[in-house]
Amino acid sequence: ANTGKVVRYEVEWNDQTANTTTETIITSPAFTSASPATQLTAGSMYRYRVRACNINECGAFTSEIDLLCGALPEAPSAPFAVTTSTLEITVGWSYVGKSNGGVPLSKYSV
Repeated sequence: ANTGKVVRYEVEWNDQTANTTTETIITSPAFTSASPATQLTAGSMYRYRVRACNINECGAFTSEIDLLCGALPEAPSAPFAVTTSTLEITVGWSYVGKSNGGVPLSKYSV
Protein backbone atom coordinates (compact mmCIF):
# COMPACT_ATOMS: atom_id res chain seq x y z
CA ALA A 1 0.00 0.00 0.00
CA ASN A 2 1.14 3.50 -0.81
CA THR A 3 0.71 5.33 2.52
CA GLY A 4 3.53 7.91 2.40
CA LYS A 5 2.95 11.60 3.04
CA VAL A 6 2.31 13.74 -0.05
CA VAL A 7 5.45 15.72 -0.94
CA ARG A 8 4.21 17.39 -4.13
CA TYR A 9 1.37 17.65 -6.64
CA GLU A 10 1.87 17.48 -10.39
CA VAL A 11 -0.57 19.36 -12.61
CA GLU A 12 -0.44 18.47 -16.31
CA TRP A 13 -2.01 20.89 -18.77
CA ASN A 14 -2.04 21.81 -22.43
CA ASP A 15 -3.85 24.00 -24.95
CA GLN A 16 -6.29 21.71 -26.76
CA THR A 17 -7.13 24.36 -29.35
CA ALA A 18 -3.50 24.87 -30.45
CA ASN A 19 -2.62 21.22 -29.71
CA THR A 20 0.43 22.20 -27.64
CA THR A 21 2.79 19.84 -25.85
CA THR A 22 1.65 18.85 -22.36
CA GLU A 23 3.47 20.77 -19.63
CA THR A 24 3.77 19.95 -15.92
CA ILE A 25 3.43 22.32 -12.97
CA ILE A 26 4.94 20.98 -9.74
CA THR A 27 3.61 22.42 -6.47
CA SER A 28 4.31 21.85 -2.81
CA PRO A 29 1.72 19.91 -0.78
CA ALA A 30 0.79 23.21 0.91
CA PHE A 31 -0.85 24.39 -2.33
CA THR A 32 -4.01 22.94 -3.84
CA SER A 33 -4.14 25.28 -6.83
CA ALA A 34 -1.76 26.17 -9.65
CA SER A 35 -1.63 28.45 -12.69
CA PRO A 36 0.41 28.07 -15.87
CA ALA A 37 3.36 30.47 -16.11
CA THR A 38 2.44 31.38 -19.70
CA GLN A 39 -0.33 33.73 -20.76
CA LEU A 40 -3.50 31.91 -21.79
CA THR A 41 -5.31 32.71 -25.04
CA ALA A 42 -8.94 33.86 -25.04
CA GLY A 43 -11.18 31.37 -26.82
CA SER A 44 -8.78 28.44 -26.30
CA MET A 45 -9.72 25.21 -24.53
CA TYR A 46 -7.25 24.03 -21.87
CA ARG A 47 -7.07 20.52 -20.41
CA TYR A 48 -5.88 19.82 -16.85
CA ARG A 49 -5.29 16.77 -14.64
CA VAL A 50 -3.57 16.35 -11.26
CA ARG A 51 -1.80 13.65 -9.26
CA ALA A 52 -0.22 13.44 -5.81
CA CYS A 53 3.31 12.16 -5.20
CA ASN A 54 5.12 10.91 -2.11
CA ILE A 55 8.82 10.14 -1.67
CA ASN A 56 8.37 6.74 -3.34
CA GLU A 57 6.21 7.43 -6.38
CA CYS A 58 3.27 9.29 -7.85
CA GLY A 59 -0.31 8.09 -7.79
CA ALA A 60 -2.70 7.96 -10.70
CA PHE A 61 -3.87 11.14 -12.39
CA THR A 62 -7.35 12.49 -11.77
CA SER A 63 -9.82 12.50 -14.62
CA GLU A 64 -9.26 15.41 -17.02
CA ILE A 65 -11.17 18.66 -17.08
CA ASP A 66 -11.42 20.95 -20.12
CA LEU A 67 -11.82 24.66 -19.42
CA LEU A 68 -12.54 27.49 -21.87
CA CYS A 69 -10.49 30.66 -21.41
CA GLY A 70 -12.69 33.71 -21.87
CA ALA A 71 -11.70 37.28 -22.51
CA LEU A 72 -12.81 40.41 -20.71
CA PRO A 73 -16.17 41.56 -22.05
CA GLU A 74 -16.50 44.93 -23.74
CA ALA A 75 -18.15 47.76 -21.81
CA PRO A 76 -21.93 48.06 -22.11
CA SER A 77 -23.52 51.28 -23.35
CA ALA A 78 -23.63 54.31 -21.08
CA PRO A 79 -26.48 54.01 -18.56
CA PHE A 80 -29.71 55.83 -19.29
CA ALA A 81 -32.73 56.75 -17.18
CA VAL A 82 -35.65 54.33 -17.51
CA THR A 83 -37.87 55.90 -14.84
CA THR A 84 -37.37 58.58 -12.23
CA SER A 85 -39.36 59.80 -9.26
CA THR A 86 -38.63 61.78 -6.14
CA LEU A 87 -37.64 58.56 -4.32
CA GLU A 88 -36.26 56.27 -6.99
CA ILE A 89 -34.27 56.16 -10.22
CA THR A 90 -34.20 53.11 -12.49
CA VAL A 91 -31.33 52.94 -14.95
CA GLY A 92 -30.86 50.72 -17.97
CA TRP A 93 -28.11 49.87 -20.41
CA SER A 94 -27.56 47.67 -23.41
CA TYR A 95 -24.84 45.22 -24.24
CA VAL A 96 -23.97 44.46 -27.84
CA GLY A 97 -20.39 43.43 -27.17
CA LYS A 98 -18.45 41.13 -29.41
CA SER A 99 -17.13 37.71 -28.54
CA ASN A 100 -15.47 37.42 -25.15
CA GLY A 101 -13.90 34.06 -25.91
CA GLY A 102 -17.12 32.08 -25.82
CA VAL A 103 -17.82 32.55 -22.12
CA PRO A 104 -21.31 33.92 -21.42
CA LEU A 105 -21.76 36.99 -19.22
CA SER A 106 -22.77 36.05 -15.70
CA LYS A 107 -23.61 39.44 -14.17
CA TYR A 108 -23.43 43.20 -14.46
CA SER A 109 -21.99 45.37 -11.69
CA VAL A 110 -23.58 48.77 -11.23
